[in-house]
Amino acid sequence: MLGGNFAGNSADIQTAQIGDLTGECVEGVWNLIDNGPVWEPTPFATTLRWKNDAAIFGLVHNGMNLPRDDLVKLAKSIR
Repeated sequence: MLGGNFAGNSADIQTAQIGDLTGECVEGVWNLIDNGPVWEPTPFATTLRWKNDAAIFGLVHNGMNLPRDDLVKLAKSIR
């Protein structure tokens, strides 16, 4: 939905409903190694992206103790 650089091919990208908009949520990060970037799934980095007719939004959480559903609730509050 928002571009091929969002996550690696092996990433588990999940759909997230933000009001009447559909977004994407993924856990993981790009790690730059000698051979180039490698996707690493990690529960300590969650990215949520969505768009409307006028803008693309993104929330990134690094750390623990913020479940995916809470990140979606936060996204709904800033719509």
